[in-house]
Amino acid sequence: MSLLYWNPQWLHFGSSTHLQNFLSGQEVFLCGTGPSLKETNTKDLEESGKLICSLNNAVKYVSSHIWCGVDSPDSFVSSFWNTPALKLYNYSYSDKEVEGRKIYEYPNTYFFQPASGEEAPFGSFNYEGNTFSVALHLLRWMGVNKIYLVGCDFGGSNELSKIGPKYKSQKYDSKGQAHALNSALDLIKFISEKKFMNIISCTPESRANKVVPYTPLKECLKL
Repeated sequence: MSLLYWNPQWLHFGSSTHLQNFLSGQEVFLCGTGPSLKETNTKDLEESGKLICSLNNAVKYVSSHIWCGVDSPDSFVSSFWNTPALKLYNYSYSDKEVEGRKIYEYPNTYFFQPASGEEAPFGSFNYEGNTFSVALHLLRWMGVNKIYLVGCDFGGSNELSKIGPKYKSQKYDSKGQAHALNSALDLIKFISEKKFMNIISCTPESRANKVVPYTPLKECLKL
């Protein structure tokens, strides 16, 4: 059983909580840390009134309503923890400190316990080596039925991914990242084929454009 945690109570997967189906029927613009994000007019996205979810360090480049992360806290910029954004984070790091404060003490921070393999059939918070896959499962659990991919190149430079403090002394695992991106693409294809969610790519030249429709971001913001 996967779960969410919000101080001071446990929120179990499958129970009636104020996050399960919280976004029922909603559309979300999901922002990744692909190299195209720096070339994207994020101001138009931010001012559109659309619901934005950022992954990992994408939050540095686009103001977001929701953030999702899996890795250790020193993998990320720290400025967003004090924002009012809904933060969905790996329970394993809930008691770690960022800038002298426990992560569970930061506002609007919920925790999930990722699972993997057969322990996590589609619909639970599956961890397949990448934050993207976890975010898709979480957003589906929250009721989202349509996702637009922004800055989701699934390849190219990983410059935006490795801006957390730990990468000043630790080498970024590019090989592992490549494997994780392939897993994420497999999941997109699976979701698209099974029609679990409607996924549209707004990322030019993304590898995802071979498995889901592509529409320029400017056009999607008009919908």
